[in-house]
Amino acid sequence: MLLALVPACQTTEQTPKSTYYQDIQRLENHLSNDHITKAEYIRELIQLDAKKGEESSKQWHALMLKNPHAEGIHDPLRHGLHFNLIEKAKEAGEIKEIEYKELRKMAKEARQARSMRNNKRMMERFKLGYH
Repeated sequence: MLLALVPACQTTEQTPKSTYYQDIQRLENHLSNDHITKAEYIRELIQLDAKKGEESSKQWHALMLKNPHAEGIHDPLRHGLHFNLIEKAKEAGEIKEIEYKELRKMAKEARQARSMRNNKRMMERFKLGYH
């Protein structure tokens, strides 16, 4: 009876992950098939990554409190990738100046949200004596 429950639990945990990766793959396919612009791709990617970070942060909060190294796995820093994509797209002339500013603002907000989650975990670690 226990063996029948284990695979069901594993499938449930993997579904959100695979949905995220499926969404990333869908975005990449849309970009490569010219169904969306580079600005739309980056905008969607930032939103997907921000949502994934927030969800993972809630799901794995207790683990990340006890093990700060788990943050790199479950709530990684993604803003470097975002800023890099934005800069390369601007240099290649794939995005307009107004899109450039909007995307940089979005990436900055996503970075700040991640920093706030990290700071909150650091404060909780200190209170719980995990420092």
